Amino acid sequence: MISLRKNLFCRISYVKILACRKKCHSVQDLDCNICIQDSQKCSLSKDPPLVVLIGWADALPKHLEKYAEIYRTAGFSTLIYFTDRANSLLRRINKLGLNNRVVFHLFSNNGANMLKEVLMVQNTKDVPKVSIDGVIFDSGPADHNTFAKLSFLYHRKSISKNSAPVKVTRAFISLCFTLLFHRPLFLNFYRFPLLGLNTYFQGNQPPFPCLFLHSKRDLLMRMDQIQALIETRNQLGYDSHQQTFKKAMHVQLFRENPSLYKSSCLDFIQKIC
Repeated sequence: MISLRKNLFCRISYVKILACRKKCHSVQDLDCNICIQDSQKCSLSKDPPLVVLIGWADALPKHLEKYAEIYRTAGFSTLIYFTDRANSLLRRINKLGLNNRVVFHLFSNNGANMLKEVLMVQNTKDVPKVSIDGVIFDSGPADHNTFAKLSFLYHRKSISKNSAPVKVTRAFISLCFTLLFHRPLFLNFYRFPLLGLNTYFQGNQPPFPCLFLHSKRDLLMRMDQIQALIETRNQLGYDSHQQTFKKAMHVQLFRENPSLYKSSCLDFIQKIC
């Protein structure tokens, strides 16, 4: 079954995409959704970059469609990618036949994790190189914090009406079952157990411009860690931008203020491109 799934990943008609580049064209596959836009619709003076969206660990393609639509309406081509293979992602971007310039829109630690792997594999042979114009971090990156994850499960709306002992019990059971049976979240928790992603990026700062979108009420990604990362970047002279939301929970920033979210993302791309 696994080998069959891997073979199906490759069954996408790039010829069809390239033939339709002058008009909007969408393609769905098992590992990504692609929408090629007419670059003349974009307000940028030069060829617009491809916007690559990497969701949180439990995200489905339908969850990211509203974020991709932000860029599509502005004339950007988008690629929603939802597997954990950096090599395949880079090859897919290369085969699209665009200008190999990308902007990453990354959600939570799962998205930041993909960026880390992309930066690592780009230094190896036989892997296509892409030019990263900038990165948008939504709700991350932060170091792993088991107590924060339990707190997040404790405050979930589905169990918010229960008593405190029931909340704690259900939160603990939910966490255990998630780690045991849900592969993406399992990898997100334990892929880098000795070094958290925030700590990693503190010592390996991405050299390109970054926008950090975060919330004061995020129970999973501590705001002080993200602020410390931004301060370190500023001290080193890297281009950094941030937008703070007040009430949104983890990866729920768009719901709090859609217009602010859209303008923050598009204004950032306008500045760096």
